[in-house]
Amino acid sequence: MLLDIETRLARVRQRISEAALASDRSPSEVRLVAVSKHQPVAAVRAAYDAGCRDFGENYAQELALKARELGALEGLRWHHIGQLQSNKVAAVLEHAQVLHGVDRAAL
Repeated sequence: MLLDIETRLARVRQRISEAALASDRSPSEVRLVAVSKHQPVAAVRAAYDAGCRDFGENYAQELALKARELGALEGLRWHHIGQLQSNKVAAVLEHAQVLHGVDRAAL
C-alpha cells in the first residue's frame, strides 16, 4: 500500500531525528531537501502542505516550471542539485536559492 506524502515525510523526519541524536547533533541542524525531480506540481504542493520547504531539482526547465507554478508559496526554497551546465546557469539562478553542483570556477 502506498503511503501518503505526509506519512512518508513524518517517517523521514523521525529517521533524521534519530540519526542526529545518535551523532550528538540537534535535529534542528539538519535540513531536509525533498528531491522533486519528475514529480508533479501537486506532489510538491502536498509535501509543502506537510511542512517541507526545501525542494531539489536537477533539470533547469523543470525547476523553472515548478518555481513559477508554486511561486506564491511562502518560504519555499529551490535547490539545484547535480551537475550544472554553463548554458543553464541564468535559468537556474532565476529560481534556485541554493546550488549544490558547482564544479568549476567558470560557473
